[in-house]
Amino acid sequence: MLENLIDIVFPASCLACGKKPKPICDDCIPVFASPRREGKLHFASELNPQLGAILSALKDKNRTALLPALSSSLRPCLAAAVSELRPDVLVCPPSAKAQYRKRGFNPALEIFRGASPANLRVTDGLLKFRRQPRDQRRLSKGDREINMDGLFFSVPTRARVLLVDDVLTTGATMEAAAKALQNSGAAVLGSCVLARRL
Repeated sequence: MLENLIDIVFPASCLACGKKPKPICDDCIPVFASPRREGKLHFASELNPQLGAILSALKDKNRTALLPALSSSLRPCLAAAVSELRPDVLVCPPSAKAQYRKRGFNPALEIFRGASPANLRVTDGLLKFRRQPRDQRRLSKGDREINMDGLFFSVPTRARVLLVDDVLTTGATMEAAAKALQNSGAAVLGSCVLARRL
């Protein structure tokens, strides 16, 4: 919240091009081509350096003023996934306690809340941690799978679920979340992310 206030009172340089006076200028707001699909995964973009820098500023520097631009860029992709799959609810993995204490919000949850149709609930409350995960950013694919294996459990639900997250790297988080939701009775229809990391 403080970062948001600072961005309004003392506008920062654009994270992408350095121009003032916005945290991201109109020319640098990510605009993606038509929504992409790979199997049951819908994604708006590959993770490129510009988008990576914007997400890093949101997550590591709490630049919440970037949320509207990211939500706007995601909206066409999410709309296509929702139109095709007809979920009852969008479910986002929860943030680990240490990350939530540092940020005060769940970045992926807030991006999808801003992009979602008003009549569709977005929550990170259906999934709970059995244990706190290690930070995944420096883990290999195999270590990520071990880190996420059996990590979540879900409250009982019969909902039709679309899993959502900001970035998909190896898919270990989405797989662990899907297993937990399916074990609780949910129908997991697929997943939608802002960016896929190659």
